[in-house]
Amino acid sequence: MSEFYEQRRTSIKDGVALVAFMLGWFAAGPFAWPYITEAFDSGDPAKGVLRFLLVVFAGGVVFGLLGLGIGSGAGLAWEQYHRRRRSPASLIDRDFPEGDAPIAKPRAPREPLPELRYAIVDADASPELAIEYIALLQKAGLPTQDRVRTAIALLESITIGAWHESRLVGVARVLTDSAVTATLADLAVDPAYQRRGLGRILLGRAYDATPRGELSIIAPRGTGPFFEQLGSERALASFVLRHPVPGVSHTDWKLNSSTSP
Repeated sequence: MSEFYEQRRTSIKDGVALVAFMLGWFAAGPFAWPYITEAFDSGDPAKGVLRFLLVVFAGGVVFGLLGLGIGSGAGLAWEQYHRRRRSPASLIDRDFPEGDAPIAKPRAPREPLPELRYAIVDADASPELAIEYIALLQKAGLPTQDRVRTAIALLESITIGAWHESRLVGVARVLTDSAVTATLADLAVDPAYQRRGLGRILLGRAYDATPRGELSIIAPRGTGPFFEQLGSERALASFVLRHPVPGVSHTDWKLNSSTSP
């Protein structure tokens, strides 16, 4: 089970259990109230209040345990419903009354990929690669950097390219320390070659570049279903820091890779 579903199932289970506990607490109140009235009448109010609290707490615990069971079942039902809803075949597998089934738009058959050449890019030997790379990202609708930054990025990462004759039609760029971590920074396919399996091929070759068989993915918004379809699991949300860390001086020193600590 992926972390995405595990977190949501746990939230549903805990939420239902909390609500059930509160309902049990209040439901047990009328049954426990006589302990207080009798205790005041007998002159021992502390004992009556203690009994009252024990009874309502016990009622809350019993209802809470029932809520855990109900919440677990509800979480599982939600997961199954969500998986069916997001599945491309859900409209086919679902039973509809006659005449109510939605009409799926027919998809044109995939045109097979032409013979492509795949290789790890040698940025030093390809001075014009940064221009081609930027042009491809722009065609694919992905954010770009200027030529200088792009050239540095290509030098400092593993970039797998796909060429149709002399035309760059797909890229996958991996950031890795070659020992522990690897992150997919870019995955771009020329729109004329999309929906033909090229993205899958490039992702597979990017995975082969990972040092431990685990590839983190920086997925642009809207591309999650593509990666999930290929077996990727949703992980915890990442963070982006866009300003200096409060309370830390950034004027006294500069990071210099040529200076030893």
